[in-house]
Amino acid sequence: MENATAHSAVIMLPPRNCMPRNYSCMAGLFGSLASASQRKEDGEEDKDGSCDSLENHVVEERPRGRESVFKPPQSPTLRRRAKSLPAPSERAKLEVGRDRSPASQKKVRFADSLGLELTSVKHFCNADMPEVPQHVLDKFKKGRTPNHFNNFDMFPRVPTQSVFMETQFISPGHTAGFLERVRQAKVSLEVVETDEFSLSGVVRVLNVAFEKRVFLRYSLNNWLTFSDVPASYVPNSSDGLTDKFSFKLIPPSFLESGGTLQFAVKYCVGCQEYWDNNNGINYKLCPDTQKRLNAAYLFGTTYQQSCSVQVTELLRRFPEPVFYELFLQYQDSQGKAMVWPVPVRTLNQQTDTPGFSRDLRRFFLVDGLTGRSGSLTDQPQYVTYLSSLALSINMPTGTPGTLPPFQLTVEYSKVNDPSLSPAQILFAVTYSMNEATMKRDTTIAMGVLGALSVLLAMLETSSWSRRAGQQYITLSTIVKFIAFLIGNLGNTFFLVTFGTGIYWLIAFKGQRTTVDIALPSAGGTVEMDFKIYLYLAFAFKALQVIHVLVVQVTISIFFIDWEKPKNTTGGRSQGSSVSAWRMFFVANEWNEIQTMRKLNPLLQLFAVLLILQVIGVENIAARDLNLAVQPGVDNYLSPWSPILRYGITASVWLAVGLVQVLFFVVIYERVLEDKIRQFVDLCAMSNVSVFILMHRCYGFYIHGRSVHGHADVGIDAIRANLRKEEENLCALRGLEANSDIQTFEFLLTEKVRYQLDRIMLPLTEVQQCIGIMNRRAGAEGLQEQTMKAFHTMNRFLSSFFEHVHKDMDYIVKDKLLLERVMNYEFQQPIERSIFYNGKYRTLSYSSSQHLLVVCCSKQAHIKPHLAPGL
Repeated sequence: MENATAHSAVIMLPPRNCMPRNYSCMAGLFGSLASASQRKEDGEEDKDGSCDSLENHVVEERPRGRESVFKPPQSPTLRRRAKSLPAPSERAKLEVGRDRSPASQKKVRFADSLGLELTSVKHFCNADMPEVPQHVLDKFKKGRTPNHFNNFDMFPRVPTQSVFMETQFISPGHTAGFLERVRQAKVSLEVVETDEFSLSGVVRVLNVAFEKRVFLRYSLNNWLTFSDVPASYVPNSSDGLTDKFSFKLIPPSFLESGGTLQFAVKYCVGCQEYWDNNNGINYKLCPDTQKRLNAAYLFGTTYQQSCSVQVTELLRRFPEPVFYELFLQYQDSQGKAMVWPVPVRTLNQQTDTPGFSRDLRRFFLVDGLTGRSGSLTDQPQYVTYLSSLALSINMPTGTPGTLPPFQLTVEYSKVNDPSLSPAQILFAVTYSMNEATMKRDTTIAMGVLGALSVLLAMLETSSWSRRAGQQYITLSTIVKFIAFLIGNLGNTFFLVTFGTGIYWLIAFKGQRTTVDIALPSAGGTVEMDFKIYLYLAFAFKALQVIHVLVVQVTISIFFIDWEKPKNTTGGRSQGSSVSAWRMFFVANEWNEIQTMRKLNPLLQLFAVLLILQVIGVENIAARDLNLAVQPGVDNYLSPWSPILRYGITASVWLAVGLVQVLFFVVIYERVLEDKIRQFVDLCAMSNVSVFILMHRCYGFYIHGRSVHGHADVGIDAIRANLRKEEENLCALRGLEANSDIQTFEFLLTEKVRYQLDRIMLPLTEVQQCIGIMNRRAGAEGLQEQTMKAFHTMNRFLSSFFEHVHKDMDYIVKDKLLLERVMNYEFQQPIERSIFYNGKYRTLSYSSSQHLLVVCCSKQAHIKPHLAPGL
């Protein structure tokens, strides 16, 4: 019996081939534990001479069944680590035991027989980031090779960039009437603290019942999704009326992409829910990274940051005034470390006393002692706090002038009710230079270009006087001079502003190793002058566009029909046999080409917005040395510089416009279609010429007389005529013999102009008399006089171009190169009119350049309703 008892404690392993493979490890493990337990009962020691306590064993020999009791471990540190297989020494002893009782059977115990679950299930929230202890991470990374476990860094313990959460609210616990708020709402957020890794806070709830739960519900995408974080009770925080619960939230790493964290507090007690959502607007926090905060210390970066802080919070942190001094650490020529005290200028000291300086050595953040009238224990009647702290760097710092290279400017404000009024605090870092040299250079440029503008306006006025037939200076001459001067001054202001923007863009942004140049100060003299010049450039260019509009509205256009009647009776032509549809068709095409432009407005706007907004070129206009078009959300973006922004915008605008013009001239007109050439060909096919009077004696002419005599013919005749022109079996289309030039500029003599005025005089008289006659009779008279004036003008111009009037003849010549450059005619038409070979210059798009500059000056597009180039 004793032997049976003794042998029953020995667990014999069955042959391996008689046990399923997935059970063999568990059986071996259980057998080793049972064998070890038996040895301890017999007083047998391990090979190392130490005895394990019976408390280390968590499995005891029990009858098989679910009624068996599992003895839990006394401490997690005393838990025996499981083995997959028995040790060699234990396996040898088991083999001995197997030989002693070959009939003994292995007893197996499973987890469910010990009162445990076969599976262990743990639920994870999507917003929870998996955390691994730091010591585990250190051991894990120490032993890994570069080519293994690279994906382990996909789950960092903390965000890759330290995220600082900036609260957009005032902690309710620092406001007056907080406890009354808790009594009414049953729950209220008391205080919130943030660090570079987490958000923590305390919630105060009304002690309604013993069982209570508090949750923090937060969202990162404006409540499209949300998560709840439970808060834990703060031990010994109950005062009988209220309890405190604390929470801690680690924002996910993707919050540093610029999102906003919103949260509200939920209080569950007695089957009721109470909410604190900051009066319906939720509690909001905005992330900020260490990289953005450290941007203030990057030399050359203009920095500005403001925040709202509760005055009571300042008094809690600084119950007494603390004075600070700022020093600059540097090295002298011998490499010895030195410090230089930075002077502090207080803007609150208003004094004009000679010899008194507002530069101090110390400054404080908050002062709550001065406002206490009675004793130091009384509440302060007012609190003085630092509302503005600005560090100014005057360039160049190596050779300082009258101003110190570094200066700290402070400004203090007072608040009468510290418990209710928040304090607005501003911190800034600015850079400046001596702006006298900048202003002098700009003034010189304005003077030189302004003088050139006056000379150019005088030249344009002289040219207009010749073209208008003005022999003396009249009121219209003065008005024209002012109009030309305004347009030229607009170009001057535009060139100065554009050159200023390009200069600072290259000079400031091009600094890489050392920083010797600073941008003009915000709101300084140079920047204000720049804005004034920019406004004047836009205003003057707008007036120039109005002037161009007035000139184009006063243009006179005549269509000369060269078609002759086909049927004659008694030697007299029948005008009714000539079709008028050709002239109507030409006039309609003329109206269509007036809307032609080399610049596509929609394409211009789309391309500029694509480059500036989508690609991000506008980010280069920040007041820092960063040239990245996509700086990243974790970088600090300095305030815009209007000079740099205008320089970049104007450059992109002009570049896109220039590309469009080059494409239109080089590719579109040569490869696809040339609307002006097509219109000239249409005039030649229709046997209609266009006579344009832009000024009184100056204009353009398109010779459209058909070389075949008739244009009102059938399709077969048109094909035959075109074949003759293709095979050079007929004369050329030009105005002169053996010439194919069909477009001209002309200057008329006074005789020709006088004859044109005589033809148009009856029509003018009828228009003036319409108000005297009745309406119907006036309309009929106007139509009759219009038809007579048309036929008379058509006969006169036809005979004029056929050299019928010897006293009103004309000559054809080429313009000199200097005349083309200056847009000025040196020779005056005294006896004969002068026609200059235009070579398609007649219908140029000259108004596009004015509109392009106007849009560039205002960074906006103005769509004109003007005839291009007329």
